[in-house]
Amino acid sequence: MRCVFPATAALLLQLARGVMFGQAEVQAPAAQAAGIEPADLVSKIAEKYGATKQYSFAGDLEVTRKIAGDQPSEVLAKAKVKVAIAPGAKYRLEIENAGKYLYSFLSDGRKRWAYIPTLKKYTEGQAAAAVTSADVDENFEDPRLYPEPEIIDRLSRLAVPILARLAKTAENVYRNGAVLTVLSKKDDRDGQSLMYLTVELATMTVGRMVWVKAISSKGEKVLVRSAINFESFRIDEPIADSEFTFVPPKNAKRTDTLTIPREHGSRLLSKR
Repeated sequence: MRCVFPATAALLLQLARGVMFGQAEVQAPAAQAAGIEPADLVSKIAEKYGATKQYSFAGDLEVTRKIAGDQPSEVLAKAKVKVAIAPGAKYRLEIENAGKYLYSFLSDGRKRWAYIPTLKKYTEGQAAAAVTSADVDENFEDPRLYPEPEIIDRLSRLAVPILARLAKTAENVYRNGAVLTVLSKKDDRDGQSLMYLTVELATMTVGRMVWVKAISSKGEKVLVRSAINFESFRIDEPIADSEFTFVPPKNAKRTDTLTIPREHGSRLLSKR
């Protein structure tokens, strides 16, 4: 793991600055701050998040998409999220968008549910197998193909596994104060990602995570940017089993599919 960016990395950094970020968010490499070295910081973050058995976090998430060129970025999702994950494929995600269209995805390890309170409808099915950080595939299709809740669900699930694998995937790193910049190694599709982490050094707690991933969509290079500002991040604290169980309200109707209301038309949420 090196701390000097080669020409290709500098190009990706410049591209990210130009199409995905404001100038205040991306800074050129500066002299390393006194104290812990960037490579050691990466290892400590990966160790902390890789060792966790269960966790929960809450924060603001925004996902944008940008085709290389002068076109403006497209906001695909913007919401407040609450996530809880525990052993045995237990999972809970709550999504609130501007105080409306609240969604809930839950799994107790045996069953899983998706619920839209505004529609008073929910789906129920068999739970998926538990996913570990080793199983995570950071390559994904263009998120523009999916409804907003599924985009948020996918990227919320990726957050901790990506942190847990940081030491294995990092190619180059540098640190500017509390902000750690990490360029990944090239994957099997010759792609790379760029990450910015704001870290509380005393506890190795991540307060902000910005992840830029280059993908190919219909022959075009697209940058997908996911940013999470964490309001809280709890590692290995007890989570009650009731948090992963869904009890349908009396007025809720079970259905095979959920159609997501939108300002212009609607999108279908696949059975989970």
